[in-house]
Amino acid sequence: MGSTSTIKKLYDFSTQLDVPAEMRAWRVTEEDISRYLIAVSGDHASLKKVDAVAVGDTMKCSCVEGSEKYRSRTILLYPGRKLVGALSAEEAVVGLSEGTEFATELGGTLATLRINEIWRLTPMPVDDELAKAEGADTIQQLIERYIADYQPKKRLECQKKIAALIMRKLTSESEYDISTEEEIEWTTRRGKYIYNMMIANGEDPHIPDEGFTLLSDEEALAKLIEKNKPQFRRFVLERYIASLSGFHYTQEIFLREVDEFCDQHSEELKATGKTKDDLITDDSFSFSEESAYSERMRDYAMKAAEAFMEP
Repeated sequence: MGSTSTIKKLYDFSTQLDVPAEMRAWRVTEEDISRYLIAVSGDHASLKKVDAVAVGDTMKCSCVEGSEKYRSRTILLYPGRKLVGALSAEEAVVGLSEGTEFATELGGTLATLRINEIWRLTPMPVDDELAKAEGADTIQQLIERYIADYQPKKRLECQKKIAALIMRKLTSESEYDISTEEEIEWTTRRGKYIYNMMIANGEDPHIPDEGFTLLSDEEALAKLIEKNKPQFRRFVLERYIASLSGFHYTQEIFLREVDEFCDQHSEELKATGKTKDDLITDDSFSFSEESAYSERMRDYAMKAAEAFMEP
């Protein structure tokens, strides 16, 4: 292979990237706490009898006039669920009180129903009793425990989102110096690998994106090669980012990783009849190389993201 592709000018995210304030925020807010307490109180909700019907309630009714099949049993209504055959009754019952009789349609027939009981799933009050149900002594202790648990997770998610933004901008805004020879070699090798994998997995690479005429072998491969051009640019960028810290993936590193894999998975390899030599292929090296560079790209972006996060 001849010349190597590289980055001619790296996008300067430190001065050019605009990160929205909501993406930078990672500390637990009062709104976060409120949502959490509402969710917890809902987890400990209980059914309670109420006087008037609202959407979401459950009611027990009896049929006082209408089809005999309804008059012999308790009729349950769930306003808001829009159950087949009960939609009219669900709409008619909202706002009515216990003991009220109302005319409606039920299962396609006219009926007069009487509301006998109204039950509502009621969240547990947000107080120390709720805290005790969650294994804390007081509601303040429960809140503090939530913050201690959730804030590191929220910070990490915030960092990941900013890192993803940095990687997208680096990919789209950096200037590339692409070696046509290397691009053709890389995308062709990858295209052939994907083509063979599709065949092995029972997928047909000959299906066109448009129309109904199947592609020839050459056309199918050419399509896969073309689709991998953006992936090649990503690889060039990740390799360049790794080089900034002096890292270069080598055959020596690859062989060491193969040895470690064989040591850790000796039983699985024995069961499948594979040997170490089966793992040492050009394709295996290439995908391990990509993985190594991708990992360093993520580490680079995650570290860079910290500068954009709220203090």
